[in-house]
Amino acid sequence: MQQDGEDTALNETELSRQAAEAWRQGDLITANRSFAELARTRPSEPRHWMNLGVGCQAMGVMRDALKAFQRAVLLQPGLPRHIANLGSMFDPVDHGKLHSIMVRRLLIADPLDAEARLAQAARALAQGRKQQATSDARLAALLSPDAAQAQFLLASADKTDTGMVTHLQRSLVLVPGDPFGAHRDLERLIGRRTDQALSSSYVAGLFDFYAESFDAHLTGKLRYTAPEVLERLLQSAFGDMDGWADRAVDLGCGTGLCGTMLRPHCRYLIGVDLAPRMIEKARANGAYDDLVVGDVVEVLAGYSAPFDLVIAADVTTYLGALDPLFASVAAGLGPGGRFGLTVHALEAGDFAIGWAGTYQHSATYVEAMAASVGLSVELTERGAMRYDDGQPLETLYYILRKPF
Repeated sequence: MQQDGEDTALNETELSRQAAEAWRQGDLITANRSFAELARTRPSEPRHWMNLGVGCQAMGVMRDALKAFQRAVLLQPGLPRHIANLGSMFDPVDHGKLHSIMVRRLLIADPLDAEARLAQAARALAQGRKQQATSDARLAALLSPDAAQAQFLLASADKTDTGMVTHLQRSLVLVPGDPFGAHRDLERLIGRRTDQALSSSYVAGLFDFYAESFDAHLTGKLRYTAPEVLERLLQSAFGDMDGWADRAVDLGCGTGLCGTMLRPHCRYLIGVDLAPRMIEKARANGAYDDLVVGDVVEVLAGYSAPFDLVIAADVTTYLGALDPLFASVAAGLGPGGRFGLTVHALEAGDFAIGWAGTYQHSATYVEAMAASVGLSVELTERGAMRYDDGQPLETLYYILRKPF
């Protein structure tokens, strides 16, 4: 006759097998049920809580994931893997202090954890402690030679142009997709021009990082006014019309600041943005009928029904050559459709990375692009859509129109 302890051991073995098999097959629901049952039957076993936390995190049930990871750490406080899992629940921006505490705890448990070293280096750099940032980034690069972020952080902390260029070039060899903006910095340092120095992965990561604090930062500290100016210009363009558009699309919609302005004037409004967390915030805003994560040019080209209005506020600042955008907008607009956009003004030339680290475009270039795809300038105005480092970002506002 089997004893109760033997039954429990058999059940635990079978549940573990079922959980592992379900996880391998991608059946997260079944796997998580088994993880939860294991944690219930053996609450003193930290690995069951860790597995449950990983399962909940994969399913997006973050509150339960946090509780499970906390339980694992309480049961086995010094295990680096448990600390790292718990630390992954704290966003560097939204939970800066908690994230920093978890990084420090992880480095005490495992001083050679490369990811923790990188996180500490990034925080030190953000706080202006370049010596500490360099020390941590160098150690991270030794621990993980293929870590492109370590090279980028070393470039940011380096005091010499030659050193910066070397580290930036190394980061691009490791990760050609450039999620950290190395192409942009190389363009500024040595004039190595590309048509698109700001990669889509860099832009998406940048705005995901700032999603929670974006609205307050943009409208407060940066004094962002593009939606208000575009609304005034569009009101002039549309005149006494009751509605501006049956179908409209807000490219680079962010959290929905322009969507709030457009909503009363548009029957059906779509928002498009590269950053998934921005789209989440825009969904909570409630201004849009549909929201899409993706590259604005590619998404716009995917619609067959024409638009009456396309908006691109503070979008061209992250684009170099504007040919793809203008071609896609012109193809997507119906007869008489309008395109409202902002441009960081450049006095001469076509486009270049400006002092703010984003793209500037000249009026000559923008108007030539418009003409090349059959769009005419209906209204234009010069102003400042926001401030950067306390300086106004000189802006060209345009309302362009497609002929009937």
